[in-house]
Amino acid sequence: MASSERTEHYMLNLWSGTDKPTRSDFVRDNQLIDTALWQHAANIYAHLTNDEKDRVQEPFVFRVVQGTDSATRNVNFDFSPRIVVCFAIDEPLVEYDQSSTIVNSAMAVSGMGSSKGCALGNNVFVMNQNTNGNVVCNLNNSANQYLIIAVK
Repeated sequence: MASSERTEHYMLNLWSGTDKPTRSDFVRDNQLIDTALWQHAANIYAHLTNDEKDRVQEPFVFRVVQGTDSATRNVNFDFSPRIVVCFAIDEPLVEYDQSSTIVNSAMAVSGMGSSKGCALGNNVFVMNQNTNGNVVCNLNNSANQYLIIAVK
């Protein structure tokens, strides 16, 4: 005879002193437990922090900004990007002519330092507009819009 009572959530047997457990009761309980554990283990979202869930649901943030011609421009985020890619829209990534190289793109990786073209801080990406010898970092030209892709 099955138990006279069952647990609240999984309906497992709760035998009283007068109940007589049968093998089929144990088999049924084991199947319920196995199913519940499998469903929990298969649900990866149940094992993620809120920050990790946010990264899974929205791994990238896209921004389009207009250049301002200032030496630097900060683009702020409400998270700390791991990688940021920036490039001028409708411009080649790099242009060469006889006297200079014009760089219209940059990439920054968290923890890897900065470059002449950009830097990545905790919640900020810094775009630079400068010239170093015959290399022009063209990352804040007012004639251009820039697509910024930030990876969480």
